[in-house]
Amino acid sequence: MPRNHNAGPSTLRNRNRVTNKTRLKVIKESIDADPIVLDEDEEKARVVSTAGVDAEDANEHHLQAVLSAAASRHHQSSRSSGTVPAAFIPTPDSTGIVGNYDDLYPADRWRDPSTYVKTSDTVEEAIADALTAGFVYYMDERDKEWLDKNNEEARGEGTSAQGAVLSTTRSGRNARKGKEPVEGPQPIVMSEDEFELVMAIFEKVTHEKTPFLHHGLEQGSTQFPPFSEYYEAFAIDPHPTLFALASVPAWAPSAPQLSKFAKAVYPHWSKRRQERGGHPIIPIVNLDETDTRNESYICFRRREIKAVRKTRAQQATYGDKMQRLQSEMLSAIDVARYVIQRETMKKDTTGLGLNQADARFKLVDLKRKFPTLGTKEDEELYYDKERVSKKPKLESGRLPLKSRLGNGEYSPMPQEPLMRPGVRRDLIQKQIDDEMASRKTKDHHWEDLVDNPYQQTPTTYSSRLWKAVAESQVNTKTPDSPSRPRLRAARLRFGRGGRMHLDRHMFSPRVAPAPSGSGDEDAHERFRLWQERWKYDDDDSPAVGAKGTDEHDRQLVDDFDLRYASID
Repeated sequence: MPRNHNAGPSTLRNRNRVTNKTRLKVIKESIDADPIVLDEDEEKARVVSTAGVDAEDANEHHLQAVLSAAASRHHQSSRSSGTVPAAFIPTPDSTGIVGNYDDLYPADRWRDPSTYVKTSDTVEEAIADALTAGFVYYMDERDKEWLDKNNEEARGEGTSAQGAVLSTTRSGRNARKGKEPVEGPQPIVMSEDEFELVMAIFEKVTHEKTPFLHHGLEQGSTQFPPFSEYYEAFAIDPHPTLFALASVPAWAPSAPQLSKFAKAVYPHWSKRRQERGGHPIIPIVNLDETDTRNESYICFRRREIKAVRKTRAQQATYGDKMQRLQSEMLSAIDVARYVIQRETMKKDTTGLGLNQADARFKLVDLKRKFPTLGTKEDEELYYDKERVSKKPKLESGRLPLKSRLGNGEYSPMPQEPLMRPGVRRDLIQKQIDDEMASRKTKDHHWEDLVDNPYQQTPTTYSSRLWKAVAESQVNTKTPDSPSRPRLRAARLRFGRGGRMHLDRHMFSPRVAPAPSGSGDEDAHERFRLWQERWKYDDDDSPAVGAKGTDEHDRQLVDDFDLRYASID
């Protein structure tokens, strides 16, 4: 949890916000902690999980999906074989490279004039025969392919003529049998401008009648609109207000011809619109900054909002003043009501006291007339009992806290639960074992020198440069060689000009004569002292002997010696 440096009052969200000055606590290894259950406290869990995000963006759809997937990943079993698509936060991709950029935007096509061209025309007004409100449709490769195929079928070219004849014959046969003919979309010859006009009208009517068509298709609550909902838009001649220049083009078809075009184009348009999930076929740029519902990137976009500077006089609005005045008046009315209630209770208490006194006088008169009717216990009815004041206990420094149960009684003092000695011992041993296991897990990458306290004898730098040559690599068996073994060492060094020099060194191990008698303790002691004296003065010998590191500095120990034997 990040630490807050500000000592002043702050909200929970400000305390959990992570900035570049926040001190974070780094925890290594695994810790024994209860997992955070986000369902217990929804408000607290939402604030903790969305720390660092603005308050109005905490409920963003993609952010909550990622947090829910992260929370469910901890509770999911590791053996589950089902694969769930990973949730992610969509971000615009800006890494693409256009391959034909030079062809689309040649460098020598446009030259800035001496005076820049200024115009007040909109984009739609600059396009020939464009529709208003940006509903201009540009046909692409798929539209071009469909239009060519439609025109070929309409002209009777290829194998489509036979299909057209069969469909016409089938419709006539159904009509003779008394059935309604199935009117399918008949191909009709149209130009590219007429096709783009029909597609643009479809897009415009869909935006006006069903602007949230994509939401309905995603949730499954809305069906795709049929052609009957668009028939009225094509049943009339194109109006001048439909175009950006407020004039109908000369090539614009009439209402009957436009209806035939729309009936033929509707299947192709509906297919492309459904492939887009209900969105417009040509993607549009959402320039509305306030459209936070349909903009998925606004949660993760920096917004420059200038804070309104307020003074003390402006902070207290008239509504706040009236609300505070109303609360003060209501509190005064409540105080007056409580005073009236208190005085009424005092009056009732006084009346009950007078009635009690009258009843006591009547009882005394009755006892005077009939002395035998009274008993000693009746004397307590003549006066009120004096209440005994309880003195506070001086030995306790503070008052004990008592918790009230559901039935109105107070619970006794908490007592330690009874536990058998064996259970207590097992509990303590389990705690010790857990602590030892945790310590072993933390120290798994450290070498424990307590178990292996041996420290190798330090060697000088010059000794480490010499490398001993093993006896098997050197032929030392000559008739004149002495009985004492002679060891050889070599050293490789660099001289001036990059030359390499090989130095050889022959030395004899310094061995003192062993004592002749095994029982001479003084001789053994002198031999040990002699070895200890020359142990650290041998600077010319290599750091490691000819037999390698395994045989270096080894000592033979008698396992049956009393010094090494231990009695359990």
